[in-house]
Amino acid sequence: MLADGLQGTHLYALYEEYEANVANLFTFGFVVGAVTSPFIGPLVDNYGRRRSAVIYCILEIIINTLEQNGHLGCLIASRMLSGLTMNLLFSVFESWLVTEH
Repeated sequence: MLADGLQGTHLYALYEEYEANVANLFTFGFVVGAVTSPFIGPLVDNYGRRRSAVIYCILEIIINTLEQNGHLGCLIASRMLSGLTMNLLFSVFESWLVTEH
């Protein structure tokens, strides 16, 4: 979770380098996260916490790959996925740890 918080300054510099509207991109990711948050819990329960944690890691790799592309569509897609992964980050790992141990 610390790494997710620390990447904010890097993303701000990266988005500014691409001359994208930084505030809109961050807001878009948070809105997608807010809209999808009611659906993440049941999906995690359905697919399993461990599998969802692996999906989180794969999605983060995809997000980082998309962010290195300077096209606005790729940046928007990365923020959409970031909204989903934010929900996974704050729900899957803790519940997986509690149920396993």
